Amino acid sequence: MARTRNSMLQAVPSSVVVSSAMTARGITVVATLTKSKEIVITFPGNYLIKFVLNGSATNLGIDGRIYKNGIAFGTLRTTNARGEEFSETLGPWDRGDLCQLYVAYNAGAGTQSVSGFRIMGSYNNDSGIPIPAGKVTVDTAV
Repeated sequence: MARTRNSMLQAVPSSVVVSSAMTARGITVVATLTKSKEIVITFPGNYLIKFVLNGSATNLGIDGRIYKNGIAFGTLRTTNARGEEFSETLGPWDRGDLCQLYVAYNAGAGTQSVSGFRIMGSYNNDSGIPIPAGKVTVDTAV
């Protein structure tokens, strides 16, 4: 009997970091969402995705959103706060999919950045074996 996607070993959201792009990257005035970070998914399933937006009270806010293969996939997040962490469970992901963080900053003074981009998950059989880390392919200032 052929194995189907539903019967295969899958990733499930957890507190285990599979891959990350943690470095803070500055954001200049960019009115439209622009890719700042990207990680290639190595194992199919659903993941907990986290990132930190660093705005400042003197601006109009910084926006962030998770994309999948260049298409909006997560909820648009906006903040003026410094160090506000956002998290969202997203999926399904397939091997080779691109998990991307797009950001925008519309106007104002102060320093804005994005950091702490993490993909978190475990195998659905509680084997304790780590999921292979994804490859960070984009981690740049915007």
